[in-house]
Amino acid sequence: MEKKVSFDRLIEAAKNNDWNFVDENINESHLTYEHIVWAIKDGLLNKDLNVRDLAATILDRSGEPLDSEDAKEIEKIMLRETYHIVIYRLAIALYKRGIRNTAIERLMSEAKDDLDVGDLAKSFLVQ
Repeated sequence: MEKKVSFDRLIEAAKNNDWNFVDENINESHLTYEHIVWAIKDGLLNKDLNVRDLAATILDRSGEPLDSEDAKEIEKIMLRETYHIVIYRLAIALYKRGIRNTAIERLMSEAKDDLDVGDLAKSFLVQ
């Protein structure tokens, strides 16, 4: 039986820059609406760039729909974010949900050449 890792443990792993642990243990139970709310209201606003990265990862991996207010908030955060990985992950999260404008299209074009998220960005651009 697969052992579930708590969400708090994922946050700690991200804070410690242990992305292998995060990637190996993040699953559908961490991609729910409750976690989307955490990502938008807390995670993306955290001073720790790794926590912001985790929040953006949850948003780009989750298939949960976004209401228009959440999408606007994510875009607003994306446009003022300084860490390129978070910016690209937020662009991917919006793009995959059909939210597209000039800024998102430009960021997706940039993201496709990024070492960390390039393959993910390309997977949505070819659809």
